[in-house]
Amino acid sequence: QVRVGQTTEDGMFTLEEAECLADCDRAPCLQVNHRYVGALDAPAFNRLVDDLRAGRREEEIPTHGVLNRVERQTVPERQTVPAAPKASGRRGAR
Repeated sequence: QVRVGQTTEDGMFTLEEAECLADCDRAPCLQVNHRYVGALDAPAFNRLVDDLRAGRREEEIPTHGVLNRVERQTVPERQTVPAAPKASGRRGAR
């Protein structure tokens, strides 16, 4: 068992407390290497840990320190800007 501020014996996981991840609609949620994982119950959390240990989530969650290797995917119905912005028509506007 790991408590807040501790790291597993193998050094693979460190548990840090966060006040808000701004992902309430998928709570309870957590962050793994700058990627959000939400809607976790105890069995889903255990599967996540098992998958991370086995290297089965590398397409979705990069290894520590790798920020640009994996692009975050947002399903269309959750996108905040579903279409490209239109030009204002003013002179000089792009």
